[in-house]
Amino acid sequence: MVKVSGTVTIDGEPLPNAMIQVCPTDGKAAFGNADEQGRFSLTSMKPDDGCVTGTHKVVVVAVEEAPGNKQLNFAPLKYGQLSTTDLTLTIDGPMEDAKIELTWDGQTGPIAVSMGSGE
Repeated sequence: MVKVSGTVTIDGEPLPNAMIQVCPTDGKAAFGNADEQGRFSLTSMKPDDGCVTGTHKVVVVAVEEAPGNKQLNFAPLKYGQLSTTDLTLTIDGPMEDAKIELTWDGQTGPIAVSMGSGE
């Protein structure tokens, strides 16, 4: 386990209030919540203990509740699931400048999604 912190951005701009999950193929996932500037620190078992080394898939979700039983997604939906994300993070040792870079890839956001059952 090594300490890991850094920034999450979308198209070069900080992605505030994002939830980050770093998913090793073997071992416990690490989690972090980005602040208003997109800065995060990873936690696996106890606060800020970091993550295991290696190259891991990364899931990023940045959502906000909206009127009309909707949820606004401030990042493309593909980044929000382990099966569809193409993000990875390589951790060789302690890091204070990890970069998780997302892109709208020409689209615009946020994306509104209905949250009702059966919709």
